[in-house]
Amino acid sequence: MVAGLEVVLADGSVILTGTEPAGAAGPNLSSLFIGSEGSFGIISKVWLRAHPIAPAQRRAAYMFGSFADAVEAMRISIRSGATPAVLRLYDERESKRAHGGDGKQCALLVLDEGEPILIDAMMQVVDNACHANNAQPADVALVEHWMSHRNDTSGLQVLSKKGFVIDTMEVAVVWSKVNHVAETVKKSIMAVTGARSASCHISHSYIDGACIYFTFVAEPQTKTLEAIEASYAAIWNAAQNSALDAGANLSHHHGVGINRAKFIKRALGPAHEVLTAIKNALDPKDTLNPGKLGIESSRGEVKTKR
Repeated sequence: MVAGLEVVLADGSVILTGTEPAGAAGPNLSSLFIGSEGSFGIISKVWLRAHPIAPAQRRAAYMFGSFADAVEAMRISIRSGATPAVLRLYDERESKRAHGGDGKQCALLVLDEGEPILIDAMMQVVDNACHANNAQPADVALVEHWMSHRNDTSGLQVLSKKGFVIDTMEVAVVWSKVNHVAETVKKSIMAVTGARSASCHISHSYIDGACIYFTFVAEPQTKTLEAIEASYAAIWNAAQNSALDAGANLSHHHGVGINRAKFIKRALGPAHEVLTAIKNALDPKDTLNPGKLGIESSRGEVKTKR
């Protein structure tokens, strides 16, 4: 998506990264700054890749009797070269809540767009993989419902206003560990005092793995800010640690921020020292967004404001 950047460094100098179709002049500097959360430089301009509006679109929906069967269908589809624009799998709880499931089914939504001859072939590969893994065709209107409501969080907001703790956590993991991570993290969440719901869906798929996106709801023991923060921290600790234990990474696309910084050294191991060295080299006075990415700051510990 990002072709190149203009970045202002801590000393005021300005550099350009990327903008060419490809390059081999050292490491990818665009990725270095995109992932730095403002710690290595200030991004002042961004060049994005544009694509023509697709001339055609195809949609499909399937129901599976098990999450594992659906995961295998996704894996086979991707490994066979089918990379639809949307390939989203919902567990039993999320399927029942919003995607036409009965509490025992897992919904898989598929959408692709592009040249008709290409997307027809793509959808056929996905269809073959789904039927080979015991899928049943579902109402294609489920895809349109998702398109129209995918950013609707009103139901969760109602719970939040009642004092419930609600959040999401996403991780990336190789295909061979997807099922284990999904079940382990949900069980770890539900073992926390006050946990009321733990669910997940797969939002992104790759040749070697996928992104699992968890949603949790908890009811603090009291409605005080201290109790809410304690409940939130307890579930995050349980979820993130269990994900790392089961073989997932720290984050797929949400980044690190303040909340996840306490896990980053464990997640990266000795590689975290490389981030620290880059920070010290580019920003020796610790001026740019200090204390992020788990890097110790001369300005003290970073705390959230109430």
